[in-house]
Amino acid sequence: MSNSTMSLFRYFYEKLPPLFPKDKAQKIKISLDKAESNPDLSTFEIEEIMIPFGYEAWPWNKAYDRFYEVSKDRMGENFLLPRLPDDLRKKYLAFKSSGGNWEDLHSGKEVHHFSSEERVDLLQALLNMEDDLDDYTDREVIGLGKEKYLEYVEEYQNLLEEIKNKLYYLKQWAETETDHPILPAEILSKVRAFEYGLCLLGPDFNYNDVKEAVDFFEGRKDHLNSLRGIDRPLENDLEEEE
Repeated sequence: MSNSTMSLFRYFYEKLPPLFPKDKAQKIKISLDKAESNPDLSTFEIEEIMIPFGYEAWPWNKAYDRFYEVSKDRMGENFLLPRLPDDLRKKYLAFKSSGGNWEDLHSGKEVHHFSSEERVDLLQALLNMEDDLDDYTDREVIGLGKEKYLEYVEEYQNLLEEIKNKLYYLKQWAETETDHPILPAEILSKVRAFEYGLCLLGPDFNYNDVKEAVDFFEGRKDHLNSLRGIDRPLENDLEEEE
């Protein structure tokens, strides 16, 4: 069993956003508990358990992230400053007046402005600030922002359907591709990367990333076909066969 993958599974569950359906959250918890009690599970098997839940949670996580980004811009520094010791707060304000900001520190780009001891204090303050932002955002999405939050969830659910259609097309293509044996593994690897992004196992992505992947592989097949002098079946051809 991969401890790191299992830790991500638990983190995925514990970070489910407010108002995520309780019945679905319970199913995730049951699967998580079973997985944690089975030391023989491989990393692949854990991922296979997580990915379907990623499809369910993604719209909620994306909607929450939109609120979180607004909260961060509005309240981030307000939560950070009280967490800093007096001397470090003064030094941070001087750093800010010279053109820096707390997001530079959060990304690690400008930490050289501070001593190693100050960096430890900064890191702890930033972690506490993130907890404060989580609490603030939670209150927003279950309070005055609830209606807008649920609108965002619906918006991302609709977008997810388009993403699923594209990923399904890529999977079907990989299963039926016979002209170029190199393509199926490449396509399925890309699909897997997107599915990792749905459940925090990989980087986030958007619909355009998926569409560009389809365009890339269609262009790649066109190129391979041109080397062999054959034509590529279009996406519509596969859809008509289903």
